[in-house]
Amino acid sequence: MITIFLEYKLAVKKMTGEQDNGLCEYELSKDEWAVIKDLHDVLQVLKDVTLYFSCSTPNLATVISAMDHIDKVLAMAALNNVKFSPPMCAALAIMKNTLNVYYDCTDKSKVYQIAIGMSLVLKVLLKSNYLVILHP
Repeated sequence: MITIFLEYKLAVKKMTGEQDNGLCEYELSKDEWAVIKDLHDVLQVLKDVTLYFSCSTPNLATVISAMDHIDKVLAMAALNNVKFSPPMCAALAIMKNTLNVYYDCTDKSKVYQIAIGMSLVLKVLLKSNYLVILHP
């Protein structure tokens, strides 16, 4: 919805800028348009992850990598005060803290610990088998 709103920015500005239709009180300032753009950029990451998981059956590895991606985006955005307004940076910091709660839950999960351990073992086995094939 925000994407469409931004695509029709000129039309919205024209509609809310006219005195005759009584919509002048809804005209957005330059700062308000910037906040909408910031919100769009942040929500796009969450939308992409949601669509990715709704199209397939996620396994633990993909969930963790998606959480890592979201964490990286939130960390970069929260630190990048030039790109985002101070209220948006504060909201991003809260989102990052919430994500950290989920990280703590996965760290305590036995399934997560087993999956991470198995992935390390599989990496070592695959690497050693690959080297044996290359250098018999």
